[in-house]
Amino acid sequence: MDFQDKNVLIIGSGRTGTGIAKVLKKLGANVLVNDGGEESKLEIYLKQLRELGIEYVIGHHPSYLLDNKPDFIIKNPGIPLDTPFLQECISRNIPVFTDIEFVNSINSAPVIAITGTNGKTSTTSFVGHMFKEAGRKTAVGGNIGFSLAEQVYQKDLELIVAEVSSFQLECTKRFRPKISLITNFSPDHLDRHKTYDEYINQKKKIFLNQTFEDFAILNHEDSVCKKIAKECKAQVYWFDTKNKVEQGVYVKEGNIFWCKDNIDEVICSSNILKVPGNHNLQNIASGIIIGKIMGLTNNQIVEAVLSFVGVEHRLEYVDTIQGVKYYNDSKATNTDSTLKALDSFEKKVIVLLGGYDKGEDFAKLASYVMTKAKKAIVFGATGDKIRKSLDDAKYTSYHQAKTFEEAVKLSKELSRENDIILLSPACASWDEFDNFEERGKAFKELIYK
Repeated sequence: MDFQDKNVLIIGSGRTGTGIAKVLKKLGANVLVNDGGEESKLEIYLKQLRELGIEYVIGHHPSYLLDNKPDFIIKNPGIPLDTPFLQECISRNIPVFTDIEFVNSINSAPVIAITGTNGKTSTTSFVGHMFKEAGRKTAVGGNIGFSLAEQVYQKDLELIVAEVSSFQLECTKRFRPKISLITNFSPDHLDRHKTYDEYINQKKKIFLNQTFEDFAILNHEDSVCKKIAKECKAQVYWFDTKNKVEQGVYVKEGNIFWCKDNIDEVICSSNILKVPGNHNLQNIASGIIIGKIMGLTNNQIVEAVLSFVGVEHRLEYVDTIQGVKYYNDSKATNTDSTLKALDSFEKKVIVLLGGYDKGEDFAKLASYVMTKAKKAIVFGATGDKIRKSLDDAKYTSYHQAKTFEEAVKLSKELSRENDIILLSPACASWDEFDNFEERGKAFKELIYK
């Protein structure tokens, strides 16, 4: 696509919007950035825009921005399509899409796109790590890391590994990755998508434009993945940690196997993983499929498995203080992710639960806490809701704190030597923090106070 002299309106600054604005400016477009946030909180990005002479309007979304009818609009994935301003854009027939559609239009390297409810960040990080260790020129980004648009524009790349969310997929029309991967499904972001079916519909857009020349990797243990596989036109590979698959990767008797054309070969022992839990075994297994499809040797794959130590805020071991181990799983922003975290420990833990309510039912979480948690501390906007679910489950070993800081302090007071304190909130962070990273960093600071 030729962007020379095109009028482009970017809704939402931040890392993603600012990165796209920079690239569009270099491509000769007329760029205007609009953000409804507070100017003081956006200064780090606004300074970059000023340095390039990019105009911006901050604090509100005035309709006059549409008077000259932009050629298209690129919106921040976090902004819902049903906001009045975006609805007005749509009513005026102005095309609206997100960052990955833009990146798709300026990129020529093969794209590996990874989505799913849980595990997509860890899987994306492992896949990126695997190719970089193998010496491939690889950009890693999308829903994590640095601006993907800037990386794609600046580098002569062999591969792009992108984590993509349902919010990003929502506005895609031509997005077609060479390899798509769906880690799993469980109800999430129902405050945005309204129904589980609609959430699934957005996620499966990751493979809807693929053809038989492409590859789709799906979770053989996930019932939704099995159901939607029939809609996929790409070559389908499966991963499973419990049962054999006809094509893909599976785990049997402590070994990870690759299977294709009825030939099975051992890649490595599952015991060499540095990251704990069956969910991480699934992440690594799915990533190995990508490595095999893209021609990596078994030695290159094994070296990557051995050297991958996980991702910050994803079941991250922080420290042992006075005999108490602290784990930061702030990325656990839904119940399913917290269930997987609880499953990763052999002994009962003290778990911190709470945050912003995305519309989830906490009944299943409460039943898990019954058997997996020595104590539970609930906090934040969902504190009352989680407490009620624990009451309904007849679980009494819980305490409630008003704020996140109070919850961390209380967990320390209640702990004893050899205990494990696990931050795995099962909720978004937006009641007290801008994002889960900020919450995780706060946890890692508060445990020392």
